[in-house]
Amino acid sequence: IIGLMLATVGLAPIDSVSRYTFGSNALNGGFDILTVLVGVFAISEILLAAENSHKPASQKATVITDFNIKGFGFTLKEFFSQIPNCIRSALIGIGLGILPGIGSGTSNMLSYTIAKNQSKHPEKFGTGIIDGVVASETANNATIGGTIIPLLTLGIPGDAVTAILIGSLTMYGMQPGIKMFTENVTFTATIMILMLLANVVFLIFGLATAKISAKVLNVSQPTVWTAVCILCVVGSFALNNTFFDVGVMFAAGVLGFFLKVFKFPNGPFVLGLLLGSMLESNMRRALVMSHGSWATFVTRPVSCVLFIAIVLTFCWPVLKAAMAKKKAAAQA
Repeated sequence: IIGLMLATVGLAPIDSVSRYTFGSNALNGGFDILTVLVGVFAISEILLAAENSHKPASQKATVITDFNIKGFGFTLKEFFSQIPNCIRSALIGIGLGILPGIGSGTSNMLSYTIAKNQSKHPEKFGTGIIDGVVASETANNATIGGTIIPLLTLGIPGDAVTAILIGSLTMYGMQPGIKMFTENVTFTATIMILMLLANVVFLIFGLATAKISAKVLNVSQPTVWTAVCILCVVGSFALNNTFFDVGVMFAAGVLGFFLKVFKFPNGPFVLGLLLGSMLESNMRRALVMSHGSWATFVTRPVSCVLFIAIVLTFCWPVLKAAMAKKKAAAQA
């Protein structure tokens, strides 16, 4: 709900009415998604670390003096056990990548949440369990391929990066869309091959730099947090060259800090913020087409099926808990 509320700040879709701007022109465009994400995920962690700095450490910090890579870092048993998780996460990433404007920031969190809900040991998520790593990283990488699908077939950008790519293709006289497969066959095939090779390069680069990357853990925490804070400020300012974005970042950081303190997950907040404008635009568009009738959301076949799926998704945890309770009572 908080994410959806923040998504309504700025000019409204369709009629461009100014909402919740309090006379500030800087708010007409709403909150920059990247600025808010940096604040919620990075600044909140810095504030949390500062809040916990006076507390005695529960265990002595481990200093890494060496890091050796043996094989790929996992066993064959772990590899085969993660195949269902990998396939599910890849499908989630591709599916969300095809939908314009969502991006990897949504797909990896959604995949991680689903993997946690499906796991027999959800309490281990957040400790580096392989299930969470596979789920988030697989969905993240799959989304990149998913965003290329609407770009090459329909000429619709899946995210900000593909939007830039469309501009680049247009500069070179190429028209993204179905013509890419008829007039620029070689170039289109090259993109597909390069995306396959990119994953191989990621693997080689990751294994080659893992030893060096692990040494970062030896750097003192105050130094790390100071560097992170500086980079956050510079990055937020560089987005639009305004200090307003820096202020929004710190405000989002405070909000993220309180979410963590009161045990509210960041995922739903980010989902609401990312999808809020898309939700509102399509809802208003549907209401215009139906002349203001809300029945269009349950009478049309596709929307009705999706609505039923959403209801079942909400009801399933309750039914699952009830069945588990009934089973435990029967065993007792």
